[in-house]
Order: sequence, then structure tokens, then C-alpha cells
Amino acid sequence: MTTFTLTKLLLQKTKTLLLLAVFAISSFSVFAQTSSLISDCNDFVAGPTAWPYVLVATTPDSGVASQGAQTFTMNVTNIPSGGATFRVAKTVANGNWFFGPAQTITLGSNSITVAAVTFNRSVKFQFSSGAVEFDALVLNGDSSDCVLPPPPSLTSLISDCNEFTTGPTAWPYVLTATTPDSGVASQGAQTFAMNVTNLPTGGATFRVAKTTANGNWYFGPAQTMILGSNGITVPAVTFNRTVKFQFSSGDVEFDNLVLNGEASDCVAPAPPPTTSLISDCNDFTSGPTAWPYVLVATTLDSGAASQGAQTFTMNVTDTANGATFRVAKTVANGNWFFGPAQTMVVGANGITVSAVTFNRTVKFQFSSGDVEFDALTLNGVASSCVPIQGCTDSLASNYNASATVDDSSCIYQIYGCTNPLASNYDSLATLDDGSCLYCTYIDSIFFNYTGAVQTYIVPSNINSVTIKAYGAEGGGKSA
Repeated sequence: MTTFTLTKLLLQKTKTLLLLAVFAISSFSVFAQTSSLISDCNDFVAGPTAWPYVLVATTPDSGVASQGAQTFTMNVTNIPSGGATFRVAKTVANGNWFFGPAQTITLGSNSITVAAVTFNRSVKFQFSSGAVEFDALVLNGDSSDCVLPPPPSLTSLISDCNEFTTGPTAWPYVLTATTPDSGVASQGAQTFAMNVTNLPTGGATFRVAKTTANGNWYFGPAQTMILGSNGITVPAVTFNRTVKFQFSSGDVEFDNLVLNGEASDCVAPAPPPTTSLISDCNDFTSGPTAWPYVLVATTLDSGAASQGAQTFTMNVTDTANGATFRVAKTVANGNWFFGPAQTMVVGANGITVSAVTFNRTVKFQFSSGDVEFDALTLNGVASSCVPIQGCTDSLASNYNASATVDDSSCIYQIYGCTNPLASNYDSLATLDDGSCLYCTYIDSIFFNYTGAVQTYIVPSNINSVTIKAYGAEGGGKSA
């Protein structure tokens, strides 16, 4: 009898649950998205075939809270070619299910509110397609984590800023600076400052409303709001009190608001400047009248370091109708040498003073403080007068410790299994974390030799094949 044994090493996929777990661990550093498909958002659970994606608003387990109104809003940015719909599914007083009519999903805002009731219940919002893309989703007032919230605007209307509370008819928008509950802190000076960028057609005013020592209210005179800086300080007192700033219109637009030193979250902070004037940069010291701005490259106090080459480079964006620079340095006998004036140009400017064998002072002098630049280095050190753009997140693989302004360039390592032969291989992983799993599977098949040709189809992913033959002519042999 002749026997054939085939041994194969097969890589088997692990269970879906394991793959999901590995993916969740290895991809935690992936950027959050500014939009999401319904199918990619884990706020949705599985539903019936016709309505496969479901937002659960409430269940009877929530008790009295389930009786309240239930609302979702979604801002849709893209709809699949065949369209999509949603509907309400809810339980009624007797526990039976009620299914509302299908409603067409449209680009832009989609929303529905299920009215409050007097019994505990379930309320769900069901969706016909997972290919709906959205950039905002709110369920009962809670924003979804599936998309990033939009960044704050550079400006805001008073009416859009939730730091203002409701006031009386004539003064409907109110900033509360302090109340008696703040105790001694309420006695201090109270200040607001607002930079106004746009005023409504009829104008707008503000006034102070505060309590006095006897607890009565005092209302200051109305003050006209203007474009630019507006503000007022209410002086300190010796008693606890309330101080408010009241506004006549919500249509005032502003790009900066500070209340008692705290900047408002209603507007994004102004981006740092990308350029600087020489006159605004504290790297420069004062010089003589004709050369009033000076970069000190080295002095005698630096000892042997002062003997090395001294260099400045500056990328100029505006020369302010002409400016010059020159070198001022001490020579071997201690006397000063002043180099010829050199015209500054838009673009790269710079000079290197050669190394010497004696200690010395080297300065670069500038004729004007009105020169604007976006890069400046002195002996290889970048100036802090202009922001250094780069990745400021120390967790990123391209973190730049010198960067002062984040330019959204951060790259994050995704940990996982990078070996494609492993059962939990993660194609998104950029750094192997030692988590690779391998499964060995041995398969043997036996043939009784019949004298005719016998065929065995070797499956894919075979790593090795061993054939052993046994017979009467001398025992077993392997091939």
C-alpha cells in the first residue's frame, strides 16, 4: 500500500469579535471626522431589514424621563443616489408599537420631535440607509461624537452667544458680571470689553445695572455702541452686590469679548500674526539714531564662542519703502569697525561675519523698524517674534517642540499588527505593537495507490507540502 500525506500550514482568520477588538485598540489615534456616514457611526444600532439603522432615543428603563419629548436633528451633507427616509417607532400607552410614516431625508437640517406623554415608553428613529452623510447629529440635546463640532466662528452675534442671558424687553441681552453669591469677589471692580465688527441699522446701546449698598437697583445711562472697542468698568465697593451689563440688541456682531478678564468662547481667538515688524520684535535692542534697531550676535562676555562665525538671516515681506542694515564689530585691537550699508530687499536677507582668533562683539544694525518679516534666525536660532508653524501635539510622530502654532500637520502612529500573514493583520497600522496572532492548521490526506494517476488539489495559502510514500520495496520515503 502506498500512502500520501499532505501537511499544510493555513492561516485562519480569527472571529469577527477579535478583529473588531484589535481594530478598536490599534486605531484609537485616527483623526475624528468632520462628517460621517450613518453606517460608520456607532450611535446607531441595528434595526429590521427595511430600517437597518436605528437611533434609540429612550426606553421604558429610563422611567419618567422616557415620558418627555424626544428629538433628533441631523444636518445632512450628502444623500445616496436612491434617496433615503426615516420614521418614528414608538410604543403607545398599551405597550403596542406605532410606526410613523416614512419621511424623506433632505440636504441640510432634518429633525423631528415626538411629543411628551404620561406613560413610560420606547422611542426610536429608524433610517432606511447607512449611506447618508452628515456633519452634525443631536439626540435629545446631546451632540454625537461621530463628527467633530464645527470650530467657533471668528465673529458672533450677541444673540448667538450663550454667555448672554435673557433680560427685560428694552434690554433683552444681559452679561452677568457678578452676584452676591460670589461674596467678597462681587465687591471688586467689574469690567467688560467687546470689539464690535458690525452694528444693526438702527444702532445699539448698553448700560450698567447694579445693586447698591441698600440692595436697590441702579441703572446707568444708555451708552451708544460703536465699531471697534466698547467697554466699561464698574468700580469696586465695600459690600456684596450684583453687576450686569445690559444690551439693547442681539444683532451686534463682535470678534472679541472679555468679561472680568475671561475671554468669551463664542468666538475663536484671533490667529497669531504670521509676520512681525522689527519695531515690534524684542529680539532687537536700541541703537544709535541712524541705526535704531540692533541684533546683538555676540559679545566679549561669550569668550571663545565670540570668535566663531556670526550669521543672521531674515525673510522680508515688506521693506517699508526702503531700509538698510550693516555690520558693527570690534576688531583685534578693540576698535569698532562699521561695514557698508546694505539695502534690504523683499525675500531673503542676511550676512555672515567670518570667524576670527580673538574675542569680540558683533552686531547687526538696522535703519528702520518698519521692515516686516516672517522669518528671522540669529546664529541658527529662530526668533520667537513670528510663530513657528508645525505639529504641537507631543503625542504625534512628527511633534515639533519648536512650533508655537499648530498647522494641522500632526501625524499619529496607529498601533497594531503589521504582518499580513497574521490572522489579525491591520492594514491601517503604521507601527507593530507585537499583537500579531498566528494559527497553524495541519491537514493530512491519505491515498491508496491504485496504479493509475491520482490527483490532489492543493488549497491556496499552503506553506509546505510533505509527501510520504510507504511500500514493500524498502519502507517509507519522504519527498
